[in-house]
Amino acid sequence: MVNPSSLNKAIHPKDSFRIVRKEKLFGVVGIKGDTIVSIKYQSIKKFLSDGKLYFIVKKDNKFGALSSDGKDSVPVSHLVPATVKLEIIDRVKGKYNLDKLMK
Repeated sequence: MVNPSSLNKAIHPKDSFRIVRKEKLFGVVGIKGDTIVSIKYQSIKKFLSDGKLYFIVKKDNKFGALSSDGKDSVPVSHLVPATVKLEIIDRVKGKYNLDKLMK
């Protein structure tokens, strides 16, 4: 029997990164101290969609998303974080052609 909590850890261990703060800005570092996301954002929150981890970031009062390896996923141009999450979810829907299945 497989323990579900061990699967989650294998996919993305909780402690494989740390959101860090320097003065008033945030970034993300790996457990070995490597920089994943530069310390330049007003805030960073985790967001999980379709088993993939994203970082919802805020810079200059606008929001965007980075993939778990720190690459741009959604440009930092949204006025609220909810629209960033919806854009990620829409990409997942398109990936699986969920719109066609819903009709």
